[in-house]
Amino acid sequence: MEEMLRVVGRKRRFVTIPFGAASTMAGLMRFLPGAPITEDQVKLLKSDNVVSDAAKAEGRTLEAFERMPRTLDAILPTYLIRFRPQGQFTKPQPQAGGLDAENQDGVA
Repeated sequence: MEEMLRVVGRKRRFVTIPFGAASTMAGLMRFLPGAPITEDQVKLLKSDNVVSDAAKAEGRTLEAFERMPRTLDAILPTYLIRFRPQGQFTKPQPQAGGLDAENQDGVA
């Protein structure tokens, strides 16, 4: 989230919410259209979602499918530019996703 906000040139504060409070909030908000979080999402957030050692040993990784992961720095600027304060035509700043005058779209 911090990297995404840096790329789009915006500032927001983060609030840590305990799982019990998040579950209660999700339960109450499920009746609202477009609920910001659901009970299932809270359940998913309780467990890590990284590749296990067993999956690595069995070859169930991105590399097994000949896909190499890319960093957020490489991907986010390619599609988040339009979310800058004045849209995609905002002049890139050096701290906004590492963009410069020669590389305004974030694609190397």
